[in-house]
Amino acid sequence: MKQIALVLLSLFIMTSCSQVVDSSDKTTSPNILFIYTDDQAPWALGYSGNEQAITPNMDKLASEGMYFPNAYTTTPVCSPSRAGLLTSRYGYEVDIDDWINTTHKSLTRKEPKLGLNPDLVTWPSILQKKGYHTGLVGKWHLGYLNQHHPTHYGYDEFHGFIAGGTTTKDPILESNGVEKKYQGLTADILTDQAIDFLTRQKDGKFSLSLNYRAPHTYWLPVAPEDAAPYENIDIKLPHPDYPNLDKPRAKKMMKDYLSSVRSVDRNLGRLMAQLDKLGLRENTLVVFTSDHGYNMAHNGMWHKGNGHWLLKNDTQGTKNIPSNQRPNMYDNSIKVPMIVSWPKHIPQGAKNVTSFSNLDWYPTLLSLVEAKPDANTLLRGTDKSTAFFNSNAVLSTDYYAAYSTLHQSVSGMRMYSDGKYKLMKDFVNKGRDEFYDLSNDPEETTNLINTIEPKLLKVIAQLDDKMFNNMLKTNDPLTKPFFSGKKHSSHKSTPPNYEQVTQSDFSKQLYKGQRILERDNWNIWGASPIVDEKGKYHLFYSRWRGDHGAWLTHSEIAHAVADQPEGPYTPLGTVLSGRGGEHWDADTIHNPTIQKVGDQYALFYIGNNLARASDYDGHHASTQRIGLALSDHIYGPYKRVQNDPILDISKNSKDWDSYLTTNPALLQHPNGEYWLYYKAWDKYNDNMRKMGVAIADNIEGPYKKHEKNPLVSFSYLKKQVEDAYIFQHDGKFQMIMRDMGVIHPHVGLLLESDDGINWGEPLLGYKTNTDYTHETTIERMERPQVLMQSGKPTHLFLALMGGKANTSTAFVVPINNAQSK
Repeated sequence: MKQIALVLLSLFIMTSCSQVVDSSDKTTSPNILFIYTDDQAPWALGYSGNEQAITPNMDKLASEGMYFPNAYTTTPVCSPSRAGLLTSRYGYEVDIDDWINTTHKSLTRKEPKLGLNPDLVTWPSILQKKGYHTGLVGKWHLGYLNQHHPTHYGYDEFHGFIAGGTTTKDPILESNGVEKKYQGLTADILTDQAIDFLTRQKDGKFSLSLNYRAPHTYWLPVAPEDAAPYENIDIKLPHPDYPNLDKPRAKKMMKDYLSSVRSVDRNLGRLMAQLDKLGLRENTLVVFTSDHGYNMAHNGMWHKGNGHWLLKNDTQGTKNIPSNQRPNMYDNSIKVPMIVSWPKHIPQGAKNVTSFSNLDWYPTLLSLVEAKPDANTLLRGTDKSTAFFNSNAVLSTDYYAAYSTLHQSVSGMRMYSDGKYKLMKDFVNKGRDEFYDLSNDPEETTNLINTIEPKLLKVIAQLDDKMFNNMLKTNDPLTKPFFSGKKHSSHKSTPPNYEQVTQSDFSKQLYKGQRILERDNWNIWGASPIVDEKGKYHLFYSRWRGDHGAWLTHSEIAHAVADQPEGPYTPLGTVLSGRGGEHWDADTIHNPTIQKVGDQYALFYIGNNLARASDYDGHHASTQRIGLALSDHIYGPYKRVQNDPILDISKNSKDWDSYLTTNPALLQHPNGEYWLYYKAWDKYNDNMRKMGVAIADNIEGPYKKHEKNPLVSFSYLKKQVEDAYIFQHDGKFQMIMRDMGVIHPHVGLLLESDDGINWGEPLLGYKTNTDYTHETTIERMERPQVLMQSGKPTHLFLALMGGKANTSTAFVVPINNAQSK
């Protein structure tokens, strides 16, 4: 692969000096010959630098036009990719997420009635109205019903097959509405049909789409001359040292696949010769590309986005991803070969590194023929025709793709790349996210999703935002679970009368505060501060997208860093997220608290598994438990210390903490013990929430619950205890929490203790957000945590509803006007 890169670099150097053609000399709109192969990766092209891909006619076409190495599809499987080509819309926008499956086994459904909506306006239909005679030869796979026939989408003629595939020899094809069996190789027969079309239309304006079946499986048979170059050579595999790779099978498949590619190449030569013979070459725009890419032993797998492992032994499967399945968004699956040639208009032997998607063809082709889309037609692609005439006009480097597999596996993959880095997230299956440094690892061999390097963490956060913003902009159905339709709304609240309550000394030392980590599309909650040895300030906090209630399913712990406690903070990405499956913390990871313990960083959190709620009373809170993850470095990685909760519920239903354990607060006791304070819901007694403590000699436990639990309860007032934080100062144990109505539901309480067990009466711990800001609306403010420096509390951190984005943010208040070190 390094040789490929060197060849491409050489080609670029040789051609980039004079690769501008004046496109203004067009005197007429071109004919269009759009050649669309099936399952061809860019590496299956000799021009890419791969010596094993023997494609002289494709290479010749590239030398006569412009080559785009960063062309890609937005979905690496046939039906949604083809739908995107015709409509400039993402597959999920037209209800085609995966290949249309009418008869094969599926993990979700069969789709005999599914097809591209005939009401959608396609670019062939616009060309048709502009006077072009339009034709489709070859594969359709966008619906089997009569209403989904290609002639309803702007094609005057159709000669090919409606289904996703046909035989490589002696196929049954439809021509002019009549099906019949043809004799010969399918690639040759489709080319015959294309040549016939060109010959009949040589005197008029035409647009022909030639959708080859090859090199889709099955690859054989092919003509003897197509297979001949591979009969006596030792195939070189791209990743031969991949663990457990089935090399003999991979080499055999590679030979067959490249032979199938050659069947297209040979027929491309026939097509181009016919164009020359008919005198059509000079004013015909020839496009050569594919519906998506392909893998063959790359990263141990083969196939496309719905890939399969290519290993000696079966892989372990899951409910959504069975054994031997490898759904993926590798560049080899997403990227496609792309060549455009139009003599005297497009420079010869040129290369342009613009990222060009299948959605871009619609507006680009219309621009080239001086046509306009219908006024009410929404196009996601952009016109990139200017890149065709200037190899130095790099119009974009980013690319975004989406694939929700439905049949061989069930996934919700979304991918975003800026050309240097690439992030893939699976919104259906936890733990499948991937991140690649394409500049240093273009073959995507090393997944860096668990990196602890701040620079890369920042990149991941940026790509994550871009990905989700694209999902929102295009109404991606995978965003629906984040939005219940219930937006945060502030409730009018009467300010408390502070003259009637006893303020704590702590409360009296609080000064003006400010919101931090205020970000569009993010809810921020429960910020836990810590200072590193270099004086950097770190926040570990809960975050989730969408409505506030989505914390139950989508919260994760993230990390941000700043030079001052007040910020500004730079988000560094996810630290810990739900594990999925049967794990107790499968879904949400929430309300972190972090402390340095010896040479390690201890991160306590709560998690849940909503699928297990039915094992209790069905309430979402019934599966909340406390977990612990440790790291040797503040940047991570953070590893769970055990598969089970670090603090579970009591097995005795009469106990106060037999329903849930939640919202941990760690105190490193002066005697060397670890005191883990926690909240529980005494649901089966008085239905009130209370605070208790569990103590361990080791940070990893086991934690023994104190015999005097619960330690703090407001049951006598018929009020709840909310999330508390415990710290030591001035010889006292201090507990600060949100008030749930003892004084006022929007202030905080502070309790003091001499021993951490017996706590005094609640005092005012902090006031409302309107007392610390210029905000006029009292908002819910809770989950307090205190930054300690040199043994003294210097800043109070809280979670605060509202803000510019009307979600929730972190909030910081200096204590006693304390300044950071």
